[in-house]
Amino acid sequence: MKSTQLACLTLGFTFWLCQHGVAIAAPLQADCEATAVDKSEKIVCQIRAKSGRSLTDVAVSQVDGSPLAARLRPFNWVTDPVAYYFLVQTSGVSRGQMRRMGQFLQRTASPIGERIVGIGTADGALVEKAPLGTYRHTLDRIARSLTRSMPGEDDSVLMSSIDEAIEKVSKKSADRKAVIVLSDAAPPDRGVNEDEIVRRARNNNISLYFISFGEDEKVPSGTLKRIGNQTSGGTFDVSNLSDSELLEFASSLLSMHESGFVAKIDASGLPQTYQLVATGELEGHGQVESESVELERLTEDGWMIKSQQFLADHYVTILAALGLGAGALLILASLPSLSGVFAKVPAFPMPGQSGAGALPSPEGDRPAETQILFRPEVDGANSAALAWLELIGSDAPRVPLRSGSLKIGRSKENDIRLSDQSVHRRHAILQLSSEGTYSIHDLGTRNGVIVNGARCSQQELSDGDIIELGETKLRFVKR
Repeated sequence: MKSTQLACLTLGFTFWLCQHGVAIAAPLQADCEATAVDKSEKIVCQIRAKSGRSLTDVAVSQVDGSPLAARLRPFNWVTDPVAYYFLVQTSGVSRGQMRRMGQFLQRTASPIGERIVGIGTADGALVEKAPLGTYRHTLDRIARSLTRSMPGEDDSVLMSSIDEAIEKVSKKSADRKAVIVLSDAAPPDRGVNEDEIVRRARNNNISLYFISFGEDEKVPSGTLKRIGNQTSGGTFDVSNLSDSELLEFASSLLSMHESGFVAKIDASGLPQTYQLVATGELEGHGQVESESVELERLTEDGWMIKSQQFLADHYVTILAALGLGAGALLILASLPSLSGVFAKVPAFPMPGQSGAGALPSPEGDRPAETQILFRPEVDGANSAALAWLELIGSDAPRVPLRSGSLKIGRSKENDIRLSDQSVHRRHAILQLSSEGTYSIHDLGTRNGVIVNGARCSQQELSDGDIIELGETKLRFVKR
């Protein structure tokens, strides 16, 4: 068991995925912020894989599929500032847990490069042992003292102290920020508002990492798992690791947060409100994408950019209007010579007439029926199907669903393609969880995703569910 866990850590997988099978809905994380200087508006996106795995072919686009010109460079903690605040539970734990927490801090709380580090402890109250920006030798002394400290006897206020830790980190100027919580597997969480913690962390682009030093086979509580997974961080159970394995994991944790790329984008031409999504090729996982990030414009484009954007958005209509105008001029110019032409045109047959002059049947002009096309080369193509999609009202074979995530839409780039104009080019994603259940996620489309008559942004699917994408209806069939 330990060798399996250590292999996962070495490869950069998140530990809770290995031990508890918790699925990552969006393995790619994108945090974007817009800044305006002298009427020039730029967007900076921090893009990374949550697992820390190698990421290539990164791109940023609008949710509707419009690509954006982005300047990409690898994130580098030597030159890019990162802020870490360590929050340590110091009551309600054992001497052994305190010792291991101190060892963990000695390995991770090192302000090398552009890392800004601080430490706080939570006993009966939050006590800031070292504010963010403290020098290395002071941090090391505090970490060493924790390995020898006696746990407090007051009720722990760890969970209620997270808000204050978020507030401290949010005030620091750093490209990436995180609060790393060292605790027992189930610290007291009565009265803690999970939704508020998640909201504040997301609003400030702060990742929350929970390191669980459980004893007696205790696994991390549901509260730790939920908050960690919803804030671009994670929950890691280190209770079964030896001291040497714990230090190896501590060394790899920060590299997860400091992986990936930085993308810089010119906001010119973007609408007042827009949504961005990052895509990339993830080692061992194939093509992945982030959840959408919604931003508001800080400046207005000049008249020249607005004119260019108008032409780009309406060039087909403009060309059609010019073509109609030119055609009308040609017709007007040829009017004097049309009388002789009309005299030679034979009359069309009446309905029911037969013969060479009969009108052709409109059968060939009818739009083709909706088809569901499947790319067999997607991951897991040779494995047994776990579920199927059926096109309602068609005799076409049903499409098998296997492991991984499947993109659905009208574009040829999708894994499952629907030849229906009411379906968006990139419409939805089917995601398989570690428990074997499928869920469908809307990609911010105008027509939306409807399951059993109700519109939803995401929905877990059950056998027999009816999925509507535009005018196309699909039936989800579970094995």
